[in-house]
Amino acid sequence: MASKDVEFFSFKSKRYEEEAVGLAERAAREAMAEWGGQAEEITHILVYSTSGALSPGLDLRLIKKLGLRRATKHFWVAFNGCHAGVMGIRTAAEIAYSGGGSKASLAPRVLVIWVEINSCQAQSPDPASSSANNIVVASIFGDGAAAAIIAPPLPSHLVHQALFEVHSSASSYIDGSASEAGIIARVRQTGLLAALSKDVPRLIEEHVDQFANTLLKSAQLNYDSVNWVVHPGGRAIVDAVEKGCHLQPQQLELSRRILKNYSNMGAPTILFVLKLLHQEHMRCKRSVQWSFALAFGPGISMEGCLLRLL
Repeated sequence: MASKDVEFFSFKSKRYEEEAVGLAERAAREAMAEWGGQAEEITHILVYSTSGALSPGLDLRLIKKLGLRRATKHFWVAFNGCHAGVMGIRTAAEIAYSGGGSKASLAPRVLVIWVEINSCQAQSPDPASSSANNIVVASIFGDGAAAAIIAPPLPSHLVHQALFEVHSSASSYIDGSASEAGIIARVRQTGLLAALSKDVPRLIEEHVDQFANTLLKSAQLNYDSVNWVVHPGGRAIVDAVEKGCHLQPQQLELSRRILKNYSNMGAPTILFVLKLLHQEHMRCKRSVQWSFALAFGPGISMEGCLLRLL
């Protein structure tokens, strides 16, 4: 590794450490304030991030900063890409609904945090030293963080402000897309290089219908009986879901609005769509209570989750 590359890599790693901890803490504190519970009630913490790596990880650092119990079980999950938003909801729900305490006061309460500092992984904008793909990727990704607390059904006197109920979830992948034809990321001398093949929208369009339909049918739902919460990985990704599932443009309006206002922030982005959906639900009660969260990640892998607005 050339000395110039070492210096650049070191600079970006330091910036990730400085920015990610603060942004993740802010998102977590906002989620905990909205939840209304106490820090000592949190039993697990999961932290998802693809744009950097630390040891000790963000999980342990945030336990200390947020004043969580020393015994809090912690997980630091890295390099899962854009579908980590839905993956985190699924994993936290599986932990929460699995039990773990004989009394309601000991029931799992899982704090999930997603944080990305994508700007610190941007490559050189000079076409002579950076591929067109790297420039495109840097232009569509932004920084952001989100957090949520997921708990099992509890007695009414123990329930804090709930926004959604997690019903069911599914995971899958598209055959033949784990190579250059899909979504990949590699660590190089200048940092994390993400590559989005031009085939990704086509592959999603061809395979998303079967995946989405299978999960919805398992709950006796259809495309018109759910709010669509699609991770806006880019305009072409959202368009591919619309075409593949034969949706109307307005069904994906929330995802497009978040993409326009915030860009693709990676894992946290779908939480922004969910929050916007709930805000609109509070403003004018939606007749459709069920929501389908859908995201795509490296592989191409697919994550889906059914939620009910409360």
